[in-house]
Amino acid sequence: YFSWFHLQTTAAAQLAAGSDSFVFSAQAWAPVAGTNALSIRAAAIDLADAITLSGVRSVTFSADGDLRLSGGNIVGVTGQYRLGGALLSKGDIVLRAAQIYPTTMSTFSLVSDTKVRFEGNGAAASAPLSAGGELNVYAPVIEQTGVVRAPGGQIGLGCKSGGCPASAPYVKLIGGGNVAIAPTTSVTLADGSITSVSLNGKLVPLGALENGEGWYYPF
Repeated sequence: YFSWFHLQTTAAAQLAAGSDSFVFSAQAWAPVAGTNALSIRAAAIDLADAITLSGVRSVTFSADGDLRLSGGNIVGVTGQYRLGGALLSKGDIVLRAAQIYPTTMSTFSLVSDTKVRFEGNGAAASAPLSAGGELNVYAPVIEQTGVVRAPGGQIGLGCKSGGCPASAPYVKLIGGGNVAIAPTTSVTLADGSITSVSLNGKLVPLGALENGEGWYYPF
């Protein structure tokens, strides 16, 4: 099991803790380009909050089971709560797992200056007990060959020139500024891949109770 959150990493494996003093958005370091490759494998992988990869030309996260994307720092949005998070890199991002999905009420962005690729690992996986998550993918090239889900939520693949957001949703750079978004030139949905926002008939405990309390199920 591998869990990584709110950190910056470089090819030299140096880790620096981010700031926890911000309330309204996750805080990320600006990524720096490099020529090294980083590969991480575990039975299950959680990527949480704002993560910056610097000094790498490519990173591969490979899970034997699921790979989950979770926001950190509760973000106040009118009428609801969101959790903001992102994985930022100047190089390629490859995510390989039985299935890849944002956790409940998380808005998670994958941001690359080159390519984001999703791959399956051959393992079977049913729709997770997650709801209302949002996954945004920003890169010039996006390749979806695996299983990507956001049950009861949203999946956004790329943006066109002139229509890209000013920054990744709910994520700001430490020291100020926005996360730069490159327009997308190519999106590939491979034969046999699954890109789904269906709950597949599952009941997920999420919402408000009669006493006014919220029921939040962060998986």
